[in-house]
Amino acid sequence: MRKWLIRIGATCILLIICIALLMSKVDRSDPIELRPFLLEGYAVLKENRVFFEEQKGEAHSFLVFPNQQMGHDLQTGDKVKVWARHILESYPGKIIVDTYEKVD
Repeated sequence: MRKWLIRIGATCILLIICIALLMSKVDRSDPIELRPFLLEGYAVLKENRVFFEEQKGEAHSFLVFPNQQMGHDLQTGDKVKVWARHILESYPGKIIVDTYEKVD
């Protein structure tokens, strides 16, 4: 019985040492770099916000621009291409815009 307890104790200590060594090799300092993805749709101006609809009549999210100067040239009905890295899951959804382009 005593030998059995010693083996279990030694195995647990060895397992803890292995886990500690593996965890020390993980580099947590570099953030994950997200690549921008493309969304195509239409701009709709409502309540001082620019809503984004992929199909006409379905605006379920709005665009959040990184600075105040972006987005002032958009009008309701403009077809736009939006490059974003994040969509915040709320209602309405918030699309964090990297860049956008008006499509003729």
